[in-house]
Amino acid sequence: MLLARRCARVALTRRHAWPRCISSDFGARNGTPISNKGAVLGAVDDALGVGRPPDLEVLLTEHLTDVSTPFSEAVHAGLLRYGHVAVRYTTSDGAQRVMNILGGVEGADMVNFVDPSDYVYGTRGWETYAQQGGAYNRDFVGLRVERCSPGAIDAMHAFFEALDVRTKIDVGAARFQLVEARLGALADQVPPPFGDALRRGLDGVRRSTEFLSRGDDGGDADDLLARGRRVVGDVRRARWTAGNCAQWTSSGVVFAGLLKRRRLFPKAILIELLESEYLRHGRPDNVHVVVYKHVAHAPPYMPKYRPLRPSYVHPLNPVRNHVYGNMEAFADVVVEVPAGSDAAVVSRNPSPRRPPRWMPYWRAAVIGGPTLVLVGAVDHIGPMGPMAAAIWLGANWWLH
Repeated sequence: MLLARRCARVALTRRHAWPRCISSDFGARNGTPISNKGAVLGAVDDALGVGRPPDLEVLLTEHLTDVSTPFSEAVHAGLLRYGHVAVRYTTSDGAQRVMNILGGVEGADMVNFVDPSDYVYGTRGWETYAQQGGAYNRDFVGLRVERCSPGAIDAMHAFFEALDVRTKIDVGAARFQLVEARLGALADQVPPPFGDALRRGLDGVRRSTEFLSRGDDGGDADDLLARGRRVVGDVRRARWTAGNCAQWTSSGVVFAGLLKRRRLFPKAILIELLESEYLRHGRPDNVHVVVYKHVAHAPPYMPKYRPLRPSYVHPLNPVRNHVYGNMEAFADVVVEVPAGSDAAVVSRNPSPRRPPRWMPYWRAAVIGGPTLVLVGAVDHIGPMGPMAAAIWLGANWWLH
């Protein structure tokens, strides 16, 4: 069947354009992607003057707001703005991949390896391996680290391959969980009776909110738990371990030695690497920000969701959230598909913003001030001061 086509002027550069017809299913699920999908990432390399793909690119998928009701819109816009994170990388053999963590889809793999152009500008796999729907549904922000230590990316890839195998352990798999991930870490630190009770409660939450992701016949989580109980007397059972997209992705980056510790929130990974290269290590030429702008004239994949607000870096740091709210201002390169066009245009930002040099001192004050109160270095604030400081520090640890 021939698709109906609509004609428009397609800009290949800022100064030249000519008429071109666009498919009616342009940017839709399983529809027609941008016409230069295979070339656009190479054009970004050229615009930056690096001549090759980055060793590492953290890809933040901006938050989508549920606009189905005023209440859900208020909650999403005010509290739940965290987005999603994946990582693109180039191994020593020259192969490029995006590793994307998937959660909540029965029968699908948690760890997915995707071609970078398919992840950012493809139109297939939106139900599973490219669940975010590409730039047709929201902005993508890429933080490129152009060069990493030799072998580091191969080590990170090996971690993700091992994690993929770990998800397929018959009983005791690694899995995706938003609620359980942080509480599960706490359960490992308390005495066994309390830790076991906490794990049982968390498992009930998991079974009511998520499917266990696996790639074989597997069965559902209840069947797997029952099988585990039957064999517990005969074999040493593997321990369940859980994490969300940011925790699993940052775990691989930490394993490769490129990040100090794993993160709970997606945008925190990107900002940590950006500030580290600029402010601590003084390598501004080794890091670049790329914004792949939302293709607004493509039909929305999920009509009840809209890209209304940028993602938070951290829920307890409004200053940092404000500074890094508009990542396009920090972008060295912006990639956009002009209205009425089916081709992406790559443009260089002549004066991108840089991380403010006072940010590390602010972060130290946010943590250090309450610590001084807690240890008694600051007196005369009343008996509630140390308690409030302890709660504040505990919340920062919990949400790190």
